[in-house]
Amino acid sequence: PKGIVVQFHGNRDNLTASMGKLEWLLSEGYDLFLFDYSGYGQSDGRPDPITTRLDSEAVMRHIAAINQEDKNYKKILWGTSLGGAILVDSFSGVSNQKSFDLVVIDSAFDSYVRQAGYIARQSLLGLLASPAISLFVSDEFAPVKRAESINGSEFLFIHCQPDTVVSHDAGYRLYQSVKVARYFWSMRDCQHARPFDKRFMAQRELLLKALNSRSAVEYISVYFKRNSALYGLKGS
Repeated sequence: PKGIVVQFHGNRDNLTASMGKLEWLLSEGYDLFLFDYSGYGQSDGRPDPITTRLDSEAVMRHIAAINQEDKNYKKILWGTSLGGAILVDSFSGVSNQKSFDLVVIDSAFDSYVRQAGYIARQSLLGLLASPAISLFVSDEFAPVKRAESINGSEFLFIHCQPDTVVSHDAGYRLYQSVKVARYFWSMRDCQHARPFDKRFMAQRELLLKALNSRSAVEYISVYFKRNSALYGLKGS
């Protein structure tokens, strides 16, 4: 295998749904590691921010300890939607951040309060209640609060422009809060957490070339400088 991709799934997902989003990587030579947080799917326990963080840190320690003779073997963490917020929060607390070659944050947000407000404002009742959201939703575990503690790996942020579940702006704010080598890949037409569906083969091919390169962030950055209008893809 070329490497291993560890997926941190989103709020409405379990292992089955997660598999459908990234299983195409298997035929491209990458192993896929899926796990449920406590209380999700068939996992024991109950879902709360502390246990979710501990679950995520445990998985990262396990993957970091994998020894491979191939020096080109990649260790990639991939957070989707809520999973991206969980990944940024938990990644900031592990001591072996530099054990990973790339962190992909797909369709994630910076703040739970802002995200709840974004969803609430999509309905009339929610719009009326949105001023009181901060009374019921906590930002104690908001990824933006711990992003400055990240000092290892490099980050590729991916977000669909017409995303109605997590706003494009929320993803960009999270990108801005991370200070290591990073890139924000903004995509047109795709739906929330679906940037690499079968109809977006150009995106898949570009991602694979980036993953196979020495530095995914550097590869994509150079690519967009040279091909800014190709396929309607944009980055920053």
